Amino acid sequence: MTQRPYFSRINQLARFLSREDEQGYAFACIQDERLLPAATKAIIEAAKNKYHTQPNVCQLEQASPILSQLQSAMGETGGLIVQGLPHYLAEEGKVQSLNYAREGIVQLGRPILFWVDEPTLRRISNLATDLFSQRRMVVVYFDETAEIELPDDFLQSRFQEEYRSQEAYRALELQVELKKRQLREAEEAGLPAQRLAIDFALPLAEAYAEFDGQRKAVELLEQYPPTDEAWPQDKLRAVGNIYWVAGKYERAIQYLKKALNHAPEGSTLQSALLSDLGDIHRDVGNYAEALQYYELDLSLSHRLTKQNPQSEQLQRDLGVAIEKLADLLMRTGKTNDAAELYHERTDIARTLAKKNPQSEQLQRDLSVAYYKLGQLKTKGHVEEARQYYLKDLEIAQAIQAQNPESIELADDLLTTYLGFIKRAKNAEEAVPFLEKALPLAQHLYQRTGQPNYKELAEKLKDQH
Repeated sequence: MTQRPYFSRINQLARFLSREDEQGYAFACIQDERLLPAATKAIIEAAKNKYHTQPNVCQLEQASPILSQLQSAMGETGGLIVQGLPHYLAEEGKVQSLNYAREGIVQLGRPILFWVDEPTLRRISNLATDLFSQRRMVVVYFDETAEIELPDDFLQSRFQEEYRSQEAYRALELQVELKKRQLREAEEAGLPAQRLAIDFALPLAEAYAEFDGQRKAVELLEQYPPTDEAWPQDKLRAVGNIYWVAGKYERAIQYLKKALNHAPEGSTLQSALLSDLGDIHRDVGNYAEALQYYELDLSLSHRLTKQNPQSEQLQRDLGVAIEKLADLLMRTGKTNDAAELYHERTDIARTLAKKNPQSEQLQRDLSVAYYKLGQLKTKGHVEEARQYYLKDLEIAQAIQAQNPESIELADDLLTTYLGFIKRAKNAEEAVPFLEKALPLAQHLYQRTGQPNYKELAEKLKDQH
C-alpha cells in the first residue's frame, strides 16, 4: 500500500510513455498548474532512469494544426508529453477538430500524454466522446496543491510503484514463454474451446498484461473469447480487468457487469466486483455511477462484517470500501462527508492493529489512515495535521525496525521522512529528518543499486 500516491502516478505515466508497442494517447488531469513543471520533469526522469527512454515535450501553439505540432516535437524514440491543451482548445470548434484528429494521433505510432485541467477534461468527455473513449488508459488525476505536495528535486526520485529489475522482467518473460508453450500443446491435443480459453489462453493473457503487453493480451482474448454463461465469475472478472488495464473500458465494464450479474448474492466476489466497477467509473470520470457502486459495496461490506465480525479480512475489506468512497467524496468536493468516513476508516484500522500488533500489513494500514487524515487537515488545521503525520511516522519507524531487511518498509520510512522535510517551516526544522533520511537513502542504494536512491542521497547530502 503506497503512502505517497503522487509518485505512483508519476511512474504509471512514465511506464505508459516508455512502452515499445504503445501507440495511442492518455490524459493526466492536474489541479494546480504550478505542479506541472515538476510533474513533467519527474515523468521524464522516471522514464529515463527506470525504462531507458526519453520522452519529448510539446508546448502547443494555438495557430498551428495539432497533428503537425505533435509530429514536429517527436524524437526518434520515446513518447510525447503535450502541454498547453486547455489554451489550444479555448478557441471555438477546436474540441471537435481534436476529436476528428484522433485517428491521426494514433497513427503517429507513439504514446502521447496530454496534460489537461478539469474543465478541459469535462469539455473533451462531453464534446469529443470518441476521442475520450478511445484513450489508452484511465485518466490520471493529480489533486495535490503546490503548497502541500510540490516535490522538490530530491523528492521526485521517489516512485512507489513496483520497481521491476531486469531479473524480474526475465522471470515474467519466462512465464510468458511457458504459458505460450502450454497453450500450443493444449491446442495440439485438441482440447475443447472453452477449456482452451479458460485454462490456457486466459492465464497467458494475464501474463502478457503483467509484462506490459496489453495489446497482445487483448488480441488473445479476442481469439479465445468467453463463449457462454458457463464461465466462472472470477474468470470473467479477470477478463474485465485485462480490458480495463488495456484501456478498453466499455469491454471491461461489459465483462465486469456480466460477472456481477452471476456472482453469488452477498458474497465477497460480489463486493469485489462492485468495487471494481466503482474504480473504473471513477477513472473514466463517471463519478455519479462510481458513487453508486461504492455505496453498494460499502453496504454489502457492512453486512458481511456483521455476519462474521471476527473476520480480520472482512474488516480490512470494509476499511478499503470506506476509504474508496471517502477518496471519491474528497475529489467531488464533499469534504465533510469524506472526513467522517476517513475517521471511521481510521477507527477500523486502529482496532485491527491493536488486536494483531505483529501484523505488518495491519500496521501499514493504520499508518496510511493517519497519513490521509493528515492530508485532510493540512488546510486550516496545520497542527492537527502534524500530529497525524507524527503518528504515521511512529508506525513507519516501528515496523521498519522490526524488519530492517525489508526494502519496501525502508522505502516507506524514507518517503515519510521526505514528507516531513518538505513540510518543514524552515531549514532547522528539516535537519532531524535529513539526518535520518540520508543514511536510509544510502542503504537503499547499496541494497538495490537503483540510481534514484543514489541521486536522492546526493541531494539530501547537499541539502544537509
